[in-house]
Amino acid sequence: MFSCYMLPDNLALDAFLSEVVDDVIIAKDYLGAAYLPEFNFNGVGDMEVGQGYQIKMTNSNQFNVTGEYLDPSENPILLPEGWFMVGYLREGQLQQTWYLQILYLM
Repeated sequence: MFSCYMLPDNLALDAFLSEVVDDVIIAKDYLGAAYLPEFNFNGVGDMEVGQGYQIKMTNSNQFNVTGEYLDPSENPILLPEGWFMVGYLREGQLQQTWYLQILYLM
């Protein structure tokens, strides 16, 4: 699972993962919409601030993201009804219980 605390120039999931696309098998949002690079299919479309995404890769990899920092105090995470994958908008670590408490209070 991954999320991003930066606002990249291009929010399209296929563009966001372009540096590691050779290792991406599938990436999905919380609704199950999929990005399948093998078929050049991006059913996810644009990434959304505050959401988490699942990804399956053939090899471990990493890449750098540039853009505007998304200050958590200015970007509240709205939790929809049902299942959801919460993004993490912080640069450093935060105790899990404290983070969940913040989400609960929103």
